[in-house]
Amino acid sequence: MNHTEFFRALGEGELSGPYLFVGEEQYVKEQALNQLRALFLDDALGDFNCQALEAPGAQEIIDAGETLPFMAPRRLVVVRDCALLRMGGRALRDEKEQADRLADWLPGPESALIVFYQRGEYDKRKKLYQALQKKGQIVQFSPLQDQELFAWIRAEAKKRNRSLAPDALRRLPELSGRMLSDLHQELEKLCAYGAGEGEITLADVDAVATRTASFTVFQLIDIAARGDIAGALRMYRALMEEGQSPLGILSLLARNLRNLLRAKRMSAAGRVSAPVLAKALSMPTFAAERTLNQARAYQEETLVAVLRACAEADWRIKSGQEKDEEAVECLVIALSARDFQLS
Repeated sequence: MNHTEFFRALGEGELSGPYLFVGEEQYVKEQALNQLRALFLDDALGDFNCQALEAPGAQEIIDAGETLPFMAPRRLVVVRDCALLRMGGRALRDEKEQADRLADWLPGPESALIVFYQRGEYDKRKKLYQALQKKGQIVQFSPLQDQELFAWIRAEAKKRNRSLAPDALRRLPELSGRMLSDLHQELEKLCAYGAGEGEITLADVDAVATRTASFTVFQLIDIAARGDIAGALRMYRALMEEGQSPLGILSLLARNLRNLLRAKRMSAAGRVSAPVLAKALSMPTFAAERTLNQARAYQEETLVAVLRACAEADWRIKSGQEKDEEAVECLVIALSARDFQLS
């Protein structure tokens, strides 16, 4: 089940938990929880029939679920960041026993709606996940697709009596990413910028919006493709000043370059559109358009060589042969060399 299907079920009153909320789009996930919680609020009782548990054990969840609602047919129990679903980390001392007990208890009594709310990574191999998949509903909160994302941005701007020019609308998530919590903050800044009224322009977005590390790396590659060593190094050092680690920057470089190579090969195999590439690379259409345009600056053999250089830099760092900051800086210089002699 995705977020759209969940909101539809919520609106129609067709709630059939238990639910597991997962996915990286925290803003929409929190909205879903707030709307769900609103159903259990009462003018007289307040949130008496709503209970939130933070990283609880199995017995605490069961006790909360078995507690009878007060003057209502049902109560809401929200389980945040359950360790029995978490990816990695130290296992609980009696994890198997707790997971078995909770899996056997689910879906719980009709008098309680149980919602597991995971903010971090989760492990599909865990017994609790498999029990929730079988006896309940997994709700995936993924980043919004292009049209839904643009509609959300327009609606949020309208709430503030502002609008965005079409090119500004496309530019904002390109610079600041697709997470709604981040875009919400960027819109707050943009709506307060300048005169604080009228249409938000492309120039406004370029002047005010925060760049993600991923976009900055994309710009770095673009500058390097033009042979601008000084410019590429400035971008690299700006990323470092923003707190990005050299290995993190190297990882983003390699990921962007792999996307460019994939785009180059798909283009060589036949005419490829941005929507087709977006689907193949699991990226928004506007990012796919940008990737296709950038891929034209490179030969396929160049991209292969650059990726090989990334792998070699990673190996030198992790084997202790070279310091991480120096190794990535040398890679950026090599990437910017006009003859692309990277080995």
